Amino acid sequence: LKLWNVARFLDEHLLGTPGARQDASPATSPPRVERPVEDRWLLHRLAATVERATAGFDRYDYAAAREATERFFWNDLADTWIELVKHRVRHPEDHRATALAAARATGRAVLGAVVGLWAPFLPHVTEEIYQRLLRGEGGPVSVHVTPWPRPAGCAEPPEMPAVLAVLHACRALPGERRLPQGQGVRTLHVHAARGP
Repeated sequence: LKLWNVARFLDEHLLGTPGARQDASPATSPPRVERPVEDRWLLHRLAATVERATAGFDRYDYAAAREATERFFWNDLADTWIELVKHRVRHPEDHRATALAAARATGRAVLGAVVGLWAPFLPHVTEEIYQRLLRGEGGPVSVHVTPWPRPAGCAEPPEMPAVLAVLHACRALPGERRLPQGQGVRTLHVHAARGP
């Protein structure tokens, strides 16, 4: 269900908007090294996941392959990147012109890889997502005959630990302050100490 919901979110907000399928092509999106920090981080994490899952399958250790895929999907894609990209999607006027194209290209690449990684474990839902969202004109007839994902990522952005620290602090704030569920925070002040 979560895989289906993530695919639907990406389709509705990034892949299914008018012109988004064209904007998500490599020719119209910024190079990976020029994308926002959270996009580069996600691509880095995806590459490491593909390597771990592939190594698991090569050793016939399907549990290790599934664990790597599951950890990336839940922690990195669903809980972190989608939360970070929501503002870019809902308020594109607050971001550089290339930011939405970067999100579209990153979302499409990651969704394709995730569907490929999940295909051995969830054959029916991945096939449905592939047919509806990813196949396109002239694509392979089934997700189960597409090439296995390749670990083509980016270097890990050094600023991402700080971004994650702020994100986790923001998530903890409502519980710590006993705020009503769904109440937004208008202003957030982040005080960062300079490192050595």
